[in-house]
Amino acid sequence: MTDPAGTQAIQPPPAMQAAPLISDWIRFLPDRRILVLSGRVELGQGNLTAILQIAADELDAPVEAMTIAGADTSLTPNEGFTSGSLSISQGGMAVRLAASAARQRLLAEAARLLQCAPEDLGVEAGRVLRSGVDTPFDLWELAARADLDAPALFYAAPKRPDERRVCGASLPRLDLAQRLSGGFFVHDMAPEGVLHGRVAHPPTLRSRLGAFDLDALRARRRRRRGARRRLSRGRRRDRGRRGRRRALGRRPRRMG
Repeated sequence: MTDPAGTQAIQPPPAMQAAPLISDWIRFLPDRRILVLSGRVELGQGNLTAILQIAADELDAPVEAMTIAGADTSLTPNEGFTSGSLSISQGGMAVRLAASAARQRLLAEAARLLQCAPEDLGVEAGRVLRSGVDTPFDLWELAARADLDAPALFYAAPKRPDERRVCGASLPRLDLAQRLSGGFFVHDMAPEGVLHGRVAHPPTLRSRLGAFDLDALRARRRRRRGARRRLSRGRRRDRGRRGRRRALGRRPRRMG
């Protein structure tokens, strides 16, 4: 397989060896949404929004009909870790190949039903067109008829860069509203009594914790708890002084 420009061979992402089918990556839902399955994690970089754009571009589907699941171990392919721009270079490429293969399979089914050549057909906003004229079919109707449990790499035909309309466009981030409003956290854990937590990185991959001084940790926590109490009392006293000054009609003196 070569890239859309025909200049070099496309190297399939490693995850496609274990998840080779179109349906491993793209599914058409009964409620007329399209579910993109990605093994990548949204850590605030907007990668799932970008991957969704890639799928919408290859399918010629409306963005508002697209939804994406990221790193759901019960549902999505195992793509390993999320780092170093691999979300787009590998995760995005896997979805591009699978979505383009889905489009080819669906157009082949439409061509069979319409008794025409697949080359005569196109897709616009999820509707199938024949020589630019609307047909009775859309992607969801065809997905109910076509076999998408087919090898993605065999049918993949990604678009050329100049054929893409959604990639590169500025879309609202899928995660931003919840991220700004506190809708979810990666580390939203607050066990009773914990004042501070951190990852203790071992010096080597095979290192194991041998021992730790629990008494020292407890003493440290007591010291911090005492410091918090003193700080809290100091703040209360300061608020009390300011309140008394306001009651007496005096302004706090400025220092310096």
